[in-house]
This record gives sequence, C-alpha cells and structure tokens, in this order.
Amino acid sequence: MKNLNIIFSIIFIISGLTMSQTVRPIRDDIGFCWKADEMNKLINYLSKQNKITDIGTNNLIAAISPHDDYLYAGNIYYTLYPHIKTKEVIVFGVTHGTVRKVMNDPGNVLIFDDYNEWRGPYGNVKVSPLRGYIKSRLDKNFQMVSDKAQDIEHSIEALVPFLQYYNRDVKITPIMVTGMPYERMEEISKQLSDIILEYIKENNLQLGEDIFFLISTDANHYGKDFVNAPYGEDEAAHKKATDKDKEIGNAVFNGEMNMTKVKEVAEDLAQEVFLKVYRSLAVFKMTESPPLAYFFTVARNTVFDYWKKKKDILTDDLESFKIADKAKNPAEITDIKISGEIMQKAVKKLTEEQQEVIIMKFISDLPNKEIANLLSKTEETVRQIQCRALKALRQELKELSDYL
Repeated sequence: MKNLNIIFSIIFIISGLTMSQTVRPIRDDIGFCWKADEMNKLINYLSKQNKITDIGTNNLIAAISPHDDYLYAGNIYYTLYPHIKTKEVIVFGVTHGTVRKVMNDPGNVLIFDDYNEWRGPYGNVKVSPLRGYIKSRLDKNFQMVSDKAQDIEHSIEALVPFLQYYNRDVKITPIMVTGMPYERMEEISKQLSDIILEYIKENNLQLGEDIFFLISTDANHYGKDFVNAPYGEDEAAHKKATDKDKEIGNAVFNGEMNMTKVKEVAEDLAQEVFLKVYRSLAVFKMTESPPLAYFFTVARNTVFDYWKKKKDILTDDLESFKIADKAKNPAEITDIKISGEIMQKAVKKLTEEQQEVIIMKFISDLPNKEIANLLSKTEETVRQIQCRALKALRQELKELSDYL
C-alpha cells in the first residue's frame, strides 16, 4: 500500500509538471491586466472616457491593434475589441529585438508554439485547432516551432485580456512573424492563406462571424526619450501628432487593399531607404555600433517623402516631420551627415553604466525588467540611469553640433 501511494504521488507530480508546461506563462505583468477584478476596473474606467462607435451591421473581419501598455493604448483597445465577436481569432505578432537576440535572429519564417492554452484574466484561453492544422500543412521551411520564442515575445499576449473580456470562450491561433524580404513574405502568405481558407471551408466558418484576423503592432513611440517629438510634448503637440498618424493611416489603408498596392509601397520605400543609407556610408561610419539611429531617421523621412510625392498627403505640416538641415537636437544631428566619430565621442562621455544601459535599451531592445536582471539592479534604478544618460547624451550632442 505504501509503495502504491508512492507510485501515485510520482504520477501526480509528473502529471502536474506536464500540465504546467501546456499553458503559456505570462511574459509581461507590468502595464497589463491578468486578474479579473483588474480587467473589470480598467474597462469601467475606459467606458467613462470613450464612446464605442457603431459600425453598422457589417462585421469586421480584420483589425490592427497596438500591444502597448493599457495605460498608453487603453482607449484604442476599448474602442476596437467590442467589435470582435468571433469564436476564433488568428493573432499575428511581431518578433522584437529581445527575441531575435535570444533566438539567434530567426528570419524568413512564421513562429508557432506548442502550448494548449494561454493565460487570461478570466481563466486560460484555449488555442484553436487551426494552429495544428496550419503546422501540419505549411511548408516546414516556412515555419519554426518554439515555445521559448513565444515565451519572451509579448506582442500577442497583450491582446488576450481584451479578447477574453468580450468573449470568454474565444480561441486563438498565435503566429509570430519574423523579418523577411517581400518575395518571401508573398510566398508564405499565399500558402498560409490557402491553408486557412481550406480550414474555413471544412468547418463552414464565416469571416467576421466565426473567425477574425488580428494584427499586433507597436504604437508610435512619441516623445523626446524616443528621439521623436517633431511637434513638442504638450497637449497640443499630442493632438497634432495623433491627427497626423490618422491622416497617414487613412491615406494608406482606405480604399481597396490589394497585393499590387502593398507591393508598390513596400518596394518603393525599401529601395529608397537602402539606397540612401548605402550612399551615406562613406560619410556615416561607426566602427563600434551599427548606425541604427541614422537608418531609422532616413526611413522615417523616406516614408513622408513618399506620400508627399504620391500626393496622398499634402499639408504644410508635413515638412515638420523632416529633419532640418541646421537642427540641433540628437535626432536631427543624425541626419546632418554626422560622422561616426562625433557620435562615438558623445557616447564615450557617458559613464560605463550609462553606456551599458543605453546599448541594452535602444540597440538590443531589451525591456527594463530584463536589463535590471542582467545588471542586478531594480527597474527604478535602470529607469533613472536611462534618463540621466539620455539627458547627458542630448547635451553632449548639442555642444558637439555647434561645431558643425
């Protein structure tokens, strides 16, 4: 009898371990709601700030959602998710720098997981059979299965609490998208869409009624801490920047979306950005760090130039997104064909601790929580170091720019 009890104890322990591995753990517990009472309070608060728009009788079939903290993007979540009424949602997430670093920069594939359920504030959310259906049919060269990658990526989990609030029985199909050339993306998209269409037909599903496509994206990281504040940082600046985002969105996404339009935009922007960066390499040299700030500055300017040429967006304010030739702040300095030596000189003026935090935060794209763990510091200490470093860097670059 004693031996039998030991055997059953071992079975229960093993079963417990196995069960625990079938539920994806929460990655980011700061800025999101993982308890029912917290989520209920959040919705109550947001309901007093927003009005849900009536979209008529037509069901939405797809949407783009931010995955930022609810403090920042809660109003967007609140006005979108009541319109998602389907029992299944395919959620496409991004692959952040943290994942790329840990996973040795996977590319050209979609990343799936093997979890049966994901955590939610009202209990676990089941994964749809569609995921297994896709994995068994999609070319193996187009996919990667990694619970580890999904564990450290938060772009999908952030959407789960709102999906579950409005539909407690919702099932999800989580898919992470890695970086890839347009041709590869087109090839994978064609096969993936054929597989999903086959699943829809076999199960007699209707788009917008039974199944929904949700695309997770970063919001516009606006503010001086992100070197991105063309309108300033007061309330009027926030409205102006938000209006501009809406204007660009309307120009890009209104009307019929087809592969020709997507391809034209992608190719035009990509080719022009890389051509500009290539031509600038002789001037912009950085031996110790990649010139990411310069690259993204060129990319941002190219996007707005593109829409101006296409005459989809024509406003006097468009030029304020462009970086001025005689600018003096860090973002603007980067676009003045500044040499890598000046940037390096400015960064080297920071303390070793500040350099380490800046590199981890803005080059390696690590969250403050992970930086704190790596440096054996509290998150608050990391934030303080980051703020002091950015302030010192701005001042140093300002002084150096006076000599240009």
